[in-house]
Amino acid sequence: MPKKPASSGCLGIVIALFTGGGSEQTTVLSVAKSSEKVQKKRMNNDLQMMIAYARVKFTRKEHQIADYLLANPVPDKIEQLAKQIDVSASSLTRFTKKLGFSSFKEFYYRYQQQLNEKTPVTADDQHSALHHEYVNILHQVYELLDGETAEKLSQEIHSRPGFHVYGAGFSTLAAQDLKLRFRRLGKFVDIIADVDSMDMYGPLLQSGDLLLVISLNGRNERLVKYLHTLKERGVILVCMTSNKKSRMAVLADYVLLTSSLQGEESTGMISAQLPLLMAIDFLYCHYITRYRDSIETWMETEKNYLLPK
Repeated sequence: MPKKPASSGCLGIVIALFTGGGSEQTTVLSVAKSSEKVQKKRMNNDLQMMIAYARVKFTRKEHQIADYLLANPVPDKIEQLAKQIDVSASSLTRFTKKLGFSSFKEFYYRYQQQLNEKTPVTADDQHSALHHEYVNILHQVYELLDGETAEKLSQEIHSRPGFHVYGAGFSTLAAQDLKLRFRRLGKFVDIIADVDSMDMYGPLLQSGDLLLVISLNGRNERLVKYLHTLKERGVILVCMTSNKKSRMAVLADYVLLTSSLQGEESTGMISAQLPLLMAIDFLYCHYITRYRDSIETWMETEKNYLLPK
């Protein structure tokens, strides 16, 4: 595995602490092995649970497929199953991919494996698999985050008295974390918590202002329209996302890529804030490393807690 640039060492330390590894290189190799284990031992070996978690993403036809699979034996041929349910083979393929499988063949293999299992999945099994998922996300973040982008963005933040952050839903919580950190470094950080607020804040953003958009999937089309307008006005756009092909990412001047959540863990087994907070850690680490004097401002905010009562 190619070694990451030295600038990504901040996250390398986090991975080493989490995994208990020694050197950074050894840690990355161990994480890669953990990633392979995740493919073999999914977070939920129970297909019924996997389907339940994925239902929020199903179309009406996929709900029909799910209901049939839970109530009937599954044949080994996708064409035969498609005929029984009265759907196309491509619909079945899309369905199995939403469960996190690469193909119907892989899904059927897991189905047969579950039929042959004599003991149910235990809580310890789930805890072990959850740990592997955490390590897998850490590994993905380590590979995706770019030190050069973080350095340039740190310079952009440092050159301004403050900046704006957009984050809706779970992303709002990540935005609050980012605000707290940089506010204590002396930066004014304004959070825009929903698209409707853009109606009020949008006209106030001018050329040279910095807007950091936090969106894990990057698929809010209404927000994209606002970003088009802001881009034309000269606002500097930063996108923190896992979707590098999203229209948001294409519009952005800077993109901080982080890990995506796939399969059943994307519906709540692992918080969607986790990869976002890791990206914030990465950016913050670069900022205070480059501008060490800013730590003095942070410590000023700690005095009331550090001084004896």
